[in-house]
Amino acid sequence: RFVGLGRMCELLDMPGKGFITGEVYEHVLRGEDRTVEEYCKLDCLDTLLAFLSWTIHTGDLTPDQLQAHMAVIRAGLAGEEDARWAGISEALEDWPKHPDAPSGGEDT
Repeated sequence: RFVGLGRMCELLDMPGKGFITGEVYEHVLRGEDRTVEEYCKLDCLDTLLAFLSWTIHTGDLTPDQLQAHMAVIRAGLAGEEDARWAGISEALEDWPKHPDAPSGGEDT
């Protein structure tokens, strides 16, 4: 069995599959190239966040290293021009939200 990226996003409280409704090919057929491009970028971000979460849980990444990676990611998101990224930035302000998370990510 496997868990798809969309479900993984839900489980890890990540931004998730956004920017589109329906199937990607429908947006391609309608000529919505910009929407598909932004969706693919979000998909890459979600994959990176899933990987970072995995490496922190396996002990291959320390909380401080995770925080350093997240600082770079947040800085990159700040430069995104598409307004849809603002919500993603907000969602990642205190990510990850697990007990061993570095500063700002603790559940209460």
